[in-house]
Amino acid sequence: MDIETAVDGIFRAVPNGLSCEPGGVFPGKHGRWVVTLNLMGELYQAHFDSKEDALEAYFATGATLDPAV
Repeated sequence: MDIETAVDGIFRAVPNGLSCEPGGVFPGKHGRWVVTLNLMGELYQAHFDSKEDALEAYFATGATLDPAV
C-alpha cells in the first residue's frame, strides 16, 4: 500500500521496520524532497516541495552534510 505523505515540513517519527536513509536530504517521490534525521537512534522524516526548503530545514537542526554529497 502506497500512502501519500504530507508535504508540510513537519518531522514525524519513522515507524520501526520501515526502511529509509539514516540521515540527510534525499529526492523523494513526485519531485519532492525528504529530510531524515537520526535523533539518538530514532528516525524522523519531513517532506518538502523543494530541495532548497529541505536543505534549509536540515541545516536548521544543526546537522551537516557529508562533503562528498
